[in-house]
Amino acid sequence: MGIFGIVLKAVLRLDERTVQGSQGIRIFNGPPDCNPNQNFERISIKTCKVMCFNQDGSLFAYSDGNRVCILGTEDYQPVLELDKPRTTSVAFSPKSTMIATWEPYAGKITLLYCYSSRCPQWSVDEELCGRNVNNEIQFYEKNQFETPVQKLHLQKVEQFRLTAKSPPPYHIAAYVPGSKGQPSFVRIYRYPNFAGPQAALANKSFYKADKVDLLWNDKGTGLLLLTATESSTESYYGEQGLYFVGTDGQSCLVPRQKNGPIYSAEWSPKSNEFVVVYGSGFGNLGGNMEFWDVKDKKLIGKTEARDSTYFEWSPDGKHAVTATTSPRLRVSNGFRLWDFLASLIYEESMPDGEDLFHVRWQTAAPGVHPEPKIPTGGATKTGTPQESAKPSVYVPPALRNKSLLAAAAITSKYRQQYEPASNVKYSEQAPESLSKTALKNKKKREAKAKARATEVKSEVSQPTSDAKQTNPEQTSSGTFVSSGDPEKDKKIRNINKKLQQIQKLKEQQSTGKKLELNQMEKMKTEEILLKELEDLLLE
Repeated sequence: MGIFGIVLKAVLRLDERTVQGSQGIRIFNGPPDCNPNQNFERISIKTCKVMCFNQDGSLFAYSDGNRVCILGTEDYQPVLELDKPRTTSVAFSPKSTMIATWEPYAGKITLLYCYSSRCPQWSVDEELCGRNVNNEIQFYEKNQFETPVQKLHLQKVEQFRLTAKSPPPYHIAAYVPGSKGQPSFVRIYRYPNFAGPQAALANKSFYKADKVDLLWNDKGTGLLLLTATESSTESYYGEQGLYFVGTDGQSCLVPRQKNGPIYSAEWSPKSNEFVVVYGSGFGNLGGNMEFWDVKDKKLIGKTEARDSTYFEWSPDGKHAVTATTSPRLRVSNGFRLWDFLASLIYEESMPDGEDLFHVRWQTAAPGVHPEPKIPTGGATKTGTPQESAKPSVYVPPALRNKSLLAAAAITSKYRQQYEPASNVKYSEQAPESLSKTALKNKKKREAKAKARATEVKSEVSQPTSDAKQTNPEQTSSGTFVSSGDPEKDKKIRNINKKLQQIQKLKEQQSTGKKLELNQMEKMKTEEILLKELEDLLLE
């Protein structure tokens, strides 16, 4: 993986694994200049993997696969180099007195380096640092890592979150996933009060959580839990939930007007409210954006950032960046800079064959930038993006440098599989324009698939009498005969379950019910699932 950087100071990453040649690291000045920073010598190294700024933006660190290098952002000259070729992640402590590096194996934690599969977390004053190690969270004080001074014991604790921006008393949220029918739960503790069953300040239990994001507000008084499952009976892509837990013991489910994916949840800087984006999002819509004055509840600007997959405010509160990044979208990668009135300031598109991974603003210490002044009165401003050339047809790497006819033949099919539009109405799609021969072959394939599906379903639901006498088990799709291979049986049960869900969707569709996009996509997988099931049964 390589890095192509920007400091808007912001940083962009380019994935070298999918393109030829690396653009390395580049750093740009912020608005209104937006030109490359003359103090930073461009780095063109294919093995660049990670980068980050410290909290006040005075230091910049990156790894090139051979070392970790820390630069001062005043002149971008090296201040420290570490011989750490296996580094996969880097982080600064809040006061930048320490830097933690991660490598793909577990080990000890020392004064300067941290080799751990789980990230250490500091309080804002660096008086406290914690890390998750084998069913317990260990705490160190004043950056003395020889021996932990406190331990929070929780069986199977998976992650924790220390309030990182609030002064003492420090609060810790710990997440333990559910198992054997028991719910998952998150508990909040006040350091160092961990002893006894009543030590937890708050507790929230919930089901349907394969992973959880813990989001503290800046004051350390409220916590948002964003839960997600990998799959569910209602959605092929799983489902999400959002909960609130307070240090005063209050907790609740955050209600939503409709079910659907939760794309983002963010606290306001004042910690008294938060915003949730769900049901729609960047990457599959037109990219309409609205800028609001929160104090006066007034719309001050709107614009369009088509195909955007990323958005971030700058530290000065006056500018924002949107970007189209890979691997979410592999065409038209690039970024745009806007002011808070929705005016486009600068944009840059990646050359053909280059992918953009991410965009980062250079950080700044609190209070460095004054609060932006929002103009009063006047009409809402509508920004107009610069007209850019229509993106060329995407060609997967396997077909690049081949004939245009071969490349164009797979383009439509690839795009539909990769990033279908969320507002497609399948009932209104135009019929396919097929030749007589192609239409005839299509009907043959459909008839063959239907016959194969009937045959496979018959094998699953009506096993032979000899098989019935051996070891029958009841499953969701009927009588199931064990093959004697537990792993194979598990795969068959999972496929049967998905086929049953698809059948229910078909029945709903036949009654006139309008299905969601993800449900339509799930129905398309029936033939693939039947083929997988057939192969398993014939083994």
